[in-house]
Amino acid sequence: MKRISIILISILSLALIHSCEEDQVGPTLSLSDAVAPTITLPANNSSLVLTFPEADSVLIIRWSAADYKMENIPAIKYTLVMEYPSKGMETTLASTDALETKITYQNLNFKLLDIFGLEPEEQGDFVFKVTASLTDNSTTEDLTSTPLNISITTYDAEPPPAKPIYLLGDATQVGWNNNAALEMTHVKDGLFEITATLNSTGDWIKFISQLGKWAPQWGTDNSGTWEAGPLVYRPTESVPDPRGIPAPHVAGDYLIRADTANLVYTVTSVTAKLFICGSATDAGLDYSNALPMVKTGVLTFETSVYLKGGNNYTFGFITSQSESSPQYVLSEKGKLTYVSQGANERLIPGPKEEGWYMVRVDLIKRSYSLIKK
Repeated sequence: MKRISIILISILSLALIHSCEEDQVGPTLSLSDAVAPTITLPANNSSLVLTFPEADSVLIIRWSAADYKMENIPAIKYTLVMEYPSKGMETTLASTDALETKITYQNLNFKLLDIFGLEPEEQGDFVFKVTASLTDNSTTEDLTSTPLNISITTYDAEPPPAKPIYLLGDATQVGWNNNAALEMTHVKDGLFEITATLNSTGDWIKFISQLGKWAPQWGTDNSGTWEAGPLVYRPTESVPDPRGIPAPHVAGDYLIRADTANLVYTVTSVTAKLFICGSATDAGLDYSNALPMVKTGVLTFETSVYLKGGNNYTFGFITSQSESSPQYVLSEKGKLTYVSQGANERLIPGPKEEGWYMVRVDLIKRSYSLIKK
């Protein structure tokens, strides 16, 4: 009888322990009441036209937090996917614990062209979805948003070349001959420049956009001086001619800049001398020892110089041996441009082979050449 009592006590103890273990189990995860994230920005069925001038602009994609209707859940990770249904393709844009992500127009445009195969200026219909996850190794708890539809148009990663503008006037060497006006160099964003010789007898200069035509054209108003002032735009022949830009009445070489985007101009006197210096030359970065070049014509120079080879060596051109940095360096288009600051970032790389070179510079055409001797 005692043995039977001991067995009964043991069975009851096991049952009690099992009951306590069941009481300690927490609530189980159920997705029936869970709320998936929702993309709140941008708006559904919106359209976006990407453009080169806005390449640095940012597209913000924002969503609401997922709600699993439980406390003490692990951190939620969100994965944003961009789909191109017409080609059955997709790419992941972000994997984050934040509730938004940002992508520049330039980066987005690259994905459209390189990953999805769109052509420049082509429109595509894309779907964005964000998925909330509790773990990295299971998808059973994933919550995915409803699709967000956006129509996106790409742009050409290489912008079309800017149309040139031209300098003319009775203070220039071409006078008022609009068929022979001097082409200016496009620097960036509607800014054009030229280094030209102005005479002492002429009174005016202007800018035109097409050889042989007087419109479109740019002049100034009564506030404009020979040094600087506003540009006044004449779009068509039906609009009266703007006032000419006053000439300095001192013969010499001048850097002339026309900013057609901001409608301002500047005219700055420059020296008739030119020097070459930089790590590729024997003068190095000692500008007081910069090597003088020989003036061979109207703003053309040349010299024979020994240059060190390779991109690790660079050089530029300065107008005075007292200058602290080269002033004529490379523009984005590979032509020479005049800069007063930041010149070291755009110096000309040395030739492939070390040796003696004839270096020629044409400041009107903004060109240079190296001829190995």
